[in-house]
Amino acid sequence: MIIAFVIGTVIGSLSNVIIHRIVFYKSIWSPPSHCASCGTEIPGYLNIPLVSYLALRGKCRFCGAKFSSRYFWVELISGLLYALVIVWIYTLPPRQGLGLGWMEVLTYNFDSPPPLAFPTHPATMLLMLKGFIFSSFLLILTMVDLEHKLLPDRITIPGIIIALILGFVAPWNRLPLESLGTHGVWDAYAQTILGLLVGGGILYLIAVIVPAGMGGGDIKLMAMIGAFIGIKALGPAMFSGFVIGGVIAVLLMLLGKAKRKSMIPFGPFLALGGLIGFYWGGEIFTIYARHITS
Repeated sequence: MIIAFVIGTVIGSLSNVIIHRIVFYKSIWSPPSHCASCGTEIPGYLNIPLVSYLALRGKCRFCGAKFSSRYFWVELISGLLYALVIVWIYTLPPRQGLGLGWMEVLTYNFDSPPPLAFPTHPATMLLMLKGFIFSSFLLILTMVDLEHKLLPDRITIPGIIIALILGFVAPWNRLPLESLGTHGVWDAYAQTILGLLVGGGILYLIAVIVPAGMGGGDIKLMAMIGAFIGIKALGPAMFSGFVIGGVIAVLLMLLGKAKRKSMIPFGPFLALGGLIGFYWGGEIFTIYARHITS
């Protein structure tokens, strides 16, 4: 979990570069990281995630210009999201993860664990990869939408493609896999495709009915989320995103921070709903289905 957090902060540092440059169609590789004020290239030892920002108090060492706190928060949140993937897989109850304890994970002390408990097991590694990639895409899109009110195709389209590939390579959204079987694998493939079509389709219909209600970026983001989490988790994800977005919008209006016709970025709420759907959507769907059939 600690290793995942560290990896997450490093990916968060790269995510900051993407967030800053993607909307201006700049390369994320060149030029290297540099101060926007004085143009001085930032050496590697001053570009350590979290540590450098805290040590330099959020300022450029060469000219003293202040850096945006966004750099720190993206790295921190990215690390936490990566750690959450590990927590979800290893420490949640068996129906959701592997049912292992916190200390077992922290100390890597497994007492006769099931085969899938080992991080080197292909199924576990693919599920980790799926969670890591999904988390990074959602974080990047959230920050770009908050800063620029855009959800660029240069992020959502590759996200959809990767989600479809992972949907066929790693169709499972939880462990263990003993009960998946061949039929279950094909069912999971279908869930990926349906999640993509229904997720994007519902928001497209909303955009047709209420033209100012949804943008093209929101539609593609929801299609990407649907492909990652599958059709069964899509309902809880969309419901969560709409409810959270509605509550926040009302609070902003009550506080005088927004008006009824204010353009409030909706991508962050869809992204949060997507995370809820990825981790708990299947369980929510199962509980709901059991309730309506009982």
